Amino acid sequence: MKCDLSNYPEVLTPTEVCELLHVKRNTLAIWRCGGQGPEYFKAGRTVLYTRTALAEWIERNSVKTGGSQP
Repeated sequence: MKCDLSNYPEVLTPTEVCELLHVKRNTLAIWRCGGQGPEYFKAGRTVLYTRTALAEWIERNSVKTGGSQP
């Protein structure tokens, strides 16, 4: 199942990403420093995330559940 973020802007700020993922800015910063969070880029000193990179990260980190138990 694809993650649909088409209602969001093409480029998101850390604040927007935090609101979307329901995490604190500090959590996002820790993920970023540890290489665990969504791919980002910098415009000068400003950290930004593309909608595409965020959707891909969400897909990669989604837990797939099984439909039946043995």
